[in-house]
Amino acid sequence: MTGKSEIKLLRLITGEDIISEFWDGEHVYTLNNPIVVVAMPGPAGAPPNIGFAPWMPYSKTRKFTLHIRDVICVTEALEQFITQYKSITSNLALPNKSLILPGK
Repeated sequence: MTGKSEIKLLRLITGEDIISEFWDGEHVYTLNNPIVVVAMPGPAGAPPNIGFAPWMPYSKTRKFTLHIRDVICVTEALEQFITQYKSITSNLALPNKSLILPGK
């Protein structure tokens, strides 16, 4: 991987929409921390709700290489999607749920 990464929105041949840090290679795309964008039905007459979930959540790594033939298109993501993506993938330290409490 060389060059600067960008956050892009990709549509895969499977129909999945992925937002990810993205590097463009010669015959491959490299993705880091890909998130699948899922449209969920909203109330009748309202636009759908949008959900985000890790793509391939059971993988040992969060870096993936896709052959370009497996991607239908690559485009700029909506700014609010980029903001949400950065929020989800930030490396903020979260408190440990199994805190050691005195006297326990």
